[in-house]
Amino acid sequence: MSVSFWTRANTVTSVLVDVSVLFAALAAVIKFRVLNMLGRRYRSELACTHHALPAGDIVFLGDYIIHNTGDRPILLTRVTLRLHAARRDGAILMADETQTLAERVYSCADSTRKGLFRIGAGERSIFPMRCQLPKLDSVVFLSCRLSWSDGREPAPYNGIYVHTPGTPIDDNKSAGSLT
Repeated sequence: MSVSFWTRANTVTSVLVDVSVLFAALAAVIKFRVLNMLGRRYRSELACTHHALPAGDIVFLGDYIIHNTGDRPILLTRVTLRLHAARRDGAILMADETQTLAERVYSCADSTRKGLFRIGAGERSIFPMRCQLPKLDSVVFLSCRLSWSDGREPAPYNGIYVHTPGTPIDDNKSAGSLT
């Protein structure tokens, strides 16, 4: 008994359909997993505090922490930290870019800090800001900007630090919060 042309054609095309579905599934896995691995994924956080010195000056301490949450290393070229006074626009508080209280720039060209600029998968780097100021306003902003050599610049991380002046400060504690 002979098999009809349409039966053979149906067998061949069903195999081709199955193969093409498998290739499409493989392409989707590659696109969503492998290509996503090539992207930079990170999380930033900011921790700040301050301490009053006996002479009346204030020591401000800020740590900009970058966590690599991706699968490949992040290679930074520069990290800039700027402490700004606050200004009001109606009820809105924002950083006053014209009043920089302190600035710290980390560059990958500094051979003593090379390890900070390559953040492996699951690792973190901490970029500290340590400054002594004659006074500290109740509200200040810490602007953190990172750079890498290729691709577009990421958005800066802007943190606000609020403390209550006149609050007693122990040697080991500070009054303030970071939001």
